[in-house]
Amino acid sequence: MNFGEYCRSEITKSGKTITWLAHQVGAHPSLIVKWRTRGSIPKTEYFLKICQILATLQERPLAEILEEGAESMGINLDIN
Repeated sequence: MNFGEYCRSEITKSGKTITWLAHQVGAHPSLIVKWRTRGSIPKTEYFLKICQILATLQERPLAEILEEGAESMGINLDIN
């Protein structure tokens, strides 16, 4: 799973859409689709904003979301 797919999966669980998420972070939905289809990674600004949004929506610790998001890009943060 890449970061774009992680975003889609997690935002869908929260009852929102990719379009909604893109609007929240000030991006075009096609950017998130690009992360999914091309496996590219987001700029740090988008990564952090998206993780914050997911943590708030899901009422989960931000550190947990940051760790999962990073893992979807092949990065092991090992926060705990």
